[in-house]
Amino acid sequence: MAAVVDGLLDLDPDTLGDAELADAVVQLHRQQARFAAAVTGITEAADARRDRGDDGSRSCGAWVAHRCRRPVGQARGEVWLGRRLRTMPATAEAFAAGDISLRHAMVLASLADGRSAEYFTRDEAILVDDARTLSWADFVRAAEYWRQHAGPDGVERDADHDHALRRVHLSPGLRGTGILDGLLTPLGYATVNTALRRIEQELFEARLGGRPRRARRCRHRMPSGLHPRAAAPRRLGGTSQARGGPDSVRPSSPNGSTDPTAERAHWSDLPPQLLGGQRGSLGQRPELRPHDRRVHLRGVRGAG
Repeated sequence: MAAVVDGLLDLDPDTLGDAELADAVVQLHRQQARFAAAVTGITEAADARRDRGDDGSRSCGAWVAHRCRRPVGQARGEVWLGRRLRTMPATAEAFAAGDISLRHAMVLASLADGRSAEYFTRDEAILVDDARTLSWADFVRAAEYWRQHAGPDGVERDADHDHALRRVHLSPGLRGTGILDGLLTPLGYATVNTALRRIEQELFEARLGGRPRRARRCRHRMPSGLHPRAAAPRRLGGTSQARGGPDSVRPSSPNGSTDPTAERAHWSDLPPQLLGGQRGSLGQRPELRPHDRRVHLRGVRGAG
């Protein structure tokens, strides 16, 4: 076994052609799945014997984590999968053949656990075939649909659990900043995400004077003093690039000069969308904050 691995490590990928390299990647991933199946089977056998020396480990997962210096959760997952595969012949066969990966086997084992176990015995062949043929995203979606039909009570229980854990917390940060943290249900996430995307689009269009696409394409044709982006002070990290502060940033006039009169006229000619609905007066510059450009919300799987 070690000699085979040494041979793979000594292989120079630059000596392979494009087709050979692509085939090697596919075959190595297939053999990696088979090797994972062998590791799972041997770990399960060690768990069944319950003879793990005198190191004080109370379970096979703890023993594997200690001896192999693995995370405890990963070691326990391997032991748990080995136990589940005892009653999953089709999954174990596909796993040993390299047709499915370790993560496929973990998902299938989760379907065979709990109240849906009796239905999994009936539909195991169909689910394994989905794992062989579908993409990962489609397989996970199909497995989740099957879980909802096989155990509707469990789905309701999960929804109640997510609803009980929902929270939103705003805590103060440094320099007057705020830290927003929360956990939303799937419906709450969809609602907030849709609202924030709409606000982001409105702000984006307002920054470009109501022309979100055409203004950007024609930027090189517009005089620098008329383009909305040229109107805002150029800042880095919230401070002006110019040493003299924001007031020293002056757009050039059409003839290349920096006349203060031209600057006042330039700022007063900004459209209302850029001024938050208020048109600035002569000699008064509105405060445009670059850090207010975009609003993002990233979803966490399982958090809703």
